[in-house]
Amino acid sequence: MIIAANWKMNLTREQAFHHLSISSRQEVHVRSGHQTVFFVPACYLAMAEEVLAPTHKIGWGGQDCHAQQAGAYTGDISAEMLLGFGCGWVLLGHSERRQYHFESDELIAQKTAYSLKMGLKVVLCVGETLADRETGQNNQIVAHQLDTVLGYIKDQQIAPDNLVIAYEPIWAIGTGNVASLNQIDDMHSHIREVLNRSAGKDTQNEILYGGSVNETNGAEIFGLASVDGALVGGASLDAEKFASLCLISQQSNG
Repeated sequence: MIIAANWKMNLTREQAFHHLSISSRQEVHVRSGHQTVFFVPACYLAMAEEVLAPTHKIGWGGQDCHAQQAGAYTGDISAEMLLGFGCGWVLLGHSERRQYHFESDELIAQKTAYSLKMGLKVVLCVGETLADRETGQNNQIVAHQLDTVLGYIKDQQIAPDNLVIAYEPIWAIGTGNVASLNQIDDMHSHIREVLNRSAGKDTQNEILYGGSVNETNGAEIFGLASVDGALVGGASLDAEKFASLCLISQQSNG
């Protein structure tokens, strides 16, 4: 079970240090069979390494990275830079990157391929808009997002073993709206079918759910056999609440 915190553009330096320091001492984050990952703003990567590395269990990573090793890309960060701060993970394809930075499926595929090639574990976000779902195109949209990435990394002869999928219905991110259990289960099953079809065999890639996951709805969501964890936004910004959510995931997962 993977529970990943996506801080987005939140928390001051002092708040971030306080959060990470508390989390590093909470036993819930280092239990066997559980993986906590913090996706922090790039300016906090050194802090995350300093505070979390001694736990030998809690992971941390970047919220994005470039598809190239280096170059004239002002404001961007490379996979090599993430690795230099001890990162084991990177978050790619989040709907906010797609919307506000106009990232295409093709660009996300390139980023994913290079990150995997460099040895990072990638949490790849996929999801549909409310209009997509209301017109019955949700499965088609998510399949296209996935197939673009899976096809590209296959062409590059890069193994998808370190690829984790996060299903985030765009209409549920930060809105307080949560997809129904049936909607989550159906989409996770669909994602598994796409993964299996691409690989030509049954795959073991974890599939996370994201979209206003919190302490109230967590137990039901984690109780679904198709859910391997969560990508958590707002509910991850408080150390105690985030720890409670991690505990719920462990209890729900038996």
